[in-house]
Amino acid sequence: LPWLDRQLVSSAPHRTLRSADVPQDEHIAFFSEMLRFQYPPPPPIAIAPGDPALLQYTGCPDTWQRAVTLTHANLVSNALQCLEAIFERAILYDRERVLSAVSFHEIYGLQVGMLCPLALGAELVIVPEPQSVEQILAAARHEHVTRYCATPAHYRTLVDHHQRCLDQLGAVTAWYSGPTPLP
Repeated sequence: LPWLDRQLVSSAPHRTLRSADVPQDEHIAFFSEMLRFQYPPPPPIAIAPGDPALLQYTGCPDTWQRAVTLTHANLVSNALQCLEAIFERAILYDRERVLSAVSFHEIYGLQVGMLCPLALGAELVIVPEPQSVEQILAAARHEHVTRYCATPAHYRTLVDHHQRCLDQLGAVTAWYSGPTPLP
């Protein structure tokens, strides 16, 4: 970062915005060092809304999967639809904190767990599966999340074994479940 930006980041009130002290090690590559070796810079690429953005795999892990090509327009339009349908009463930008305890390689996690909160401008608290429920609940309490995105199996575990901890999450105003039906 330029000098002024480094000063602003280092004096940030939120600890996650500050940089961490990373020891020198032969197995650690610093981003600034990697940038020095990129010459010449890559040519600019024009991207149209109909251009492919990613291949999304469908199906269950134990069944035959196929790749579906999603365009940039697909991802943007679905994020905007999610904002209207799912996050309709969200407070924009710095007040929403969404905890995503879902895998981003699945379409539910990608759209509802990541792209919609980012389109909203929310702070995204990422808790990848499979972590212990205690760690997820601790992250939710510590980060004061206002919205919670998880799978039905995750919610079942919460209800069965952690009702007392779940009651402590009073700041959560919306709970999202998918991609399968919630019992």
